[in-house]
Amino acid sequence: MKLFSKDRDLYEIETGQGKLTLLGLLWPILLENILRNLLSTVNTVLLSHFSEGAVTAVGIASSLLSIITMLHYVIAAGAAVVISQNLGAGNRKKASYVGTVTIFFMGLISIVLSTIIFVFARPLLELMNLDESLMEDGLTYLRITVGFSIFEGFITAFSSIARSYGDTRASMIAMFVMNGLNALGSWLVIYRPIEIPFYGVKGVALLREYSIIISLVLFLFMLKHTGMELDLHAFKEKPFSIFWEVLQIGIPGGITFFSYDFSQLVSTSMIAAISMSAVAAKQYVNNIVMYAALAGSSLGSANGIMIGWLVGAGELERAYKINLKNLKTAMFLHGLFSIVLYIFRYQVLSIFSPTPETMELAQSVLLIDFFVEVGRAMNNVGDSALSSTGDVKFSMYLNIVSCWVFSIGFSYIFGILMGMGLFGCWISFAMDELFRGTMNLIRWRSRKWVPKAEKMRKNTGVNY
Repeated sequence: MKLFSKDRDLYEIETGQGKLTLLGLLWPILLENILRNLLSTVNTVLLSHFSEGAVTAVGIASSLLSIITMLHYVIAAGAAVVISQNLGAGNRKKASYVGTVTIFFMGLISIVLSTIIFVFARPLLELMNLDESLMEDGLTYLRITVGFSIFEGFITAFSSIARSYGDTRASMIAMFVMNGLNALGSWLVIYRPIEIPFYGVKGVALLREYSIIISLVLFLFMLKHTGMELDLHAFKEKPFSIFWEVLQIGIPGGITFFSYDFSQLVSTSMIAAISMSAVAAKQYVNNIVMYAALAGSSLGSANGIMIGWLVGAGELERAYKINLKNLKTAMFLHGLFSIVLYIFRYQVLSIFSPTPETMELAQSVLLIDFFVEVGRAMNNVGDSALSSTGDVKFSMYLNIVSCWVFSIGFSYIFGILMGMGLFGCWISFAMDELFRGTMNLIRWRSRKWVPKAEKMRKNTGVNY
């Protein structure tokens, strides 16, 4: 099977509402993800002109904020799988119920978790080894962003549900507006061409959240054009039972994400023990390489939606072939983007105005990051495929073991004990991604997911 074959059967699905194509799903998702990631990158770039200390404080605070962000994605991903399968099976009523209860519980859970992080913000940042001189900025940014995180959760939920219906443009437009407002606001705060009542890290954080709220309002106005169906009658039809179907997909994925995210918190804490320059370098590199990762994550999302539809329709052999095709494409794109980033590393890193020490640390890890990105591509597509078939426990166990053995264990061995610093930590990240990616591929080729996919298909509530 060639990488760029013209087999249309591997790129489009006929639905009752028209064609669902890989490209039609992919490019708006990719653009949306780029725009979503720009929210953090723009703030990092502008804050780097304010002070590197602010970048470090915001970077560590953002690591904690990412716990809530990952929760949003986990719930939304679980809902997308269940909705896609029901739509593929022709059960639109059940799909509308799933979307409705997902949005409700997304808000409820966001409030609880954000309150906990808000209250315990200082001890959490102290655990992350944030320097006391940077604590005020870290606390300010963390408390503001977690306080408003429910709005970002709603955007994530609406976006994921709309994608399941085949509509990806509404969330893309919302992301355009969000980024434009955020960039303008942050520029005004840092460079102050006119006087505004927002200053420093606090001003950047507040205007970031205001841009999210405005974009959410815009998204709500566009909902009627997305094809998404919501039905409040869902609360008369055992909403907890419906949400449990989402969690059966989301919880294993959630444990996977939280294990990975927590491992990143631990690794960031270890890197902070090396130096604050190493933390800043990690923040800069993460902001750069994330764009290489976006191609795979976007392709993974599109891949998951298509496989979910095919599972609901009972076309498992076609799902098998589509996933292998998309896996090759993701690996190629990740590798290509990573090579381009390495070639232009000095020009790209200069955008952040790093100190000479930070620049040296950051550019040193971009070469080894090629292997991180290829492995990440395998995981983005592999995880989405297995989740869309209901085979979620395998990935959960694999990710937990791999994250803590390779990403954390070898970060400590290479980075701390052997004195290899940030470069040693990046080698361990590559080991983690490549091991998990290889194991996911072996699992897919074994077809052990087929019985789970057939079981999920029976739960759509449609007789064939």
